[in-house]
Amino acid sequence: MGQNSMMWMGAITVLIAIEAVAVFKLIIPRVPYTEIDWEAYMSQIRGYLSGERNYTHLEGATGPLVYPAGFVYVYAALYRLAEDGTNIEMAQLAFGVLYLLLIYFVLRVYQRSALIPLSVAIFACLSRRLHSIFVLRLFNDGIAMIVVFAALLMYSKRRWIVGSVMYTFALSIKMNILLFLPGIAITLVQAKGWAAVVDAIVMVVIQLALGWPFLEYDAHSYFNRAFNFGRQFEHKWTVNWKYLTLEAFADRRLHLALLVLHVACLLAFFIRAGRIQKCLRILFLGAEKVKTVSASEVITSALVSNMIGIVFCRSLHFQFYSWYFHCLPFIVWVFGGRFFRRFLSEAAASVAAFTTVAVVFAVVEYVYNVYPATPLTSSLLTAAHLFVLALMLSGSRHVYTVFDYLDGVEQEKGEEKSEERGGGVDGKGEAKAKVE
Repeated sequence: MGQNSMMWMGAITVLIAIEAVAVFKLIIPRVPYTEIDWEAYMSQIRGYLSGERNYTHLEGATGPLVYPAGFVYVYAALYRLAEDGTNIEMAQLAFGVLYLLLIYFVLRVYQRSALIPLSVAIFACLSRRLHSIFVLRLFNDGIAMIVVFAALLMYSKRRWIVGSVMYTFALSIKMNILLFLPGIAITLVQAKGWAAVVDAIVMVVIQLALGWPFLEYDAHSYFNRAFNFGRQFEHKWTVNWKYLTLEAFADRRLHLALLVLHVACLLAFFIRAGRIQKCLRILFLGAEKVKTVSASEVITSALVSNMIGIVFCRSLHFQFYSWYFHCLPFIVWVFGGRFFRRFLSEAAASVAAFTTVAVVFAVVEYVYNVYPATPLTSSLLTAAHLFVLALMLSGSRHVYTVFDYLDGVEQEKGEEKSEERGGGVDGKGEAKAKVE
């Protein structure tokens, strides 16, 4: 283990220890729990455990079950752990552990990316609202994010199938995980070409297997509830569109426009980055696959894909903050740093990028801590999102040029190791000559 890795692991250990003290000694014992969806979740799980397999009959106080089967299995385990869902303190302790697990995977992903310093990684631990989402509200959103960050860690290590298994399990907990898919798909095609179809098949088979008890009974009700893309959100809960009238918020033309803009910005980003072209050359023109897609690129593509989706969400609720909070410091640092380096020295650019991370964090965190949302807070959130989007679009070509270099260096290292194993002393000499 290198010195930098040891420093990161030491920092991760210290940060998790501090978070553990905050969660278990300061927040859970001293801040009142707020009931929102936990009892509804437990009612839905109680129906499942009693033998009900028709998704249209699984309902709670706040409405019907609208999450895929993975959610049912995870919350069934929590139901049993929390004494049939009645022991809230035990549930909070379980969510405290889950929160620490999320922080671990997020920090490990940051470390694997080799793109951000520890000073920026610390922002991952600073959200008041995120602590609340986990241990004071017990929402399912954070659980899905734990699994997706675990998947990104596996992808960054080029454990493609393991990553795909984890990704599809995260998707089975909550459908927002689809927002990561474009970036993940582009990475898989670059690394595996047409063999990426195997990962797609694995994902589909696992989804069907998880949903099978419900699919066997009534496939239509399962898909209609668990993967309902036309679901209508309530205006009173929106955080990002509060400045719109109820009529404008519910207008299907707005929803279509957001979808079109979402797809357009994804295409614009990955075309400017040269990744769409590279994928097409690999799939249809016989170009060589990228044997060693760098961890930096794997992680950036997934987080950018998710963030672009967030910008154009039809509605963001308070708990949806967990969908992208940990993307923000990463993206703003990487793309903001690249922007500032165009006209500032390295040191000055780093200071400017760090300041920008801090400002974006402060604005977005403020918005998510004002309840209920107001037209002003929604306007601030939209402005912050559009600023981050502009950073990503303007910096895509420059950032991915660096990734091309990293991919080439890692591929060259791989070739050197292969030559050393196959060529003995002569192979080592050839490898050294190639580097020089």
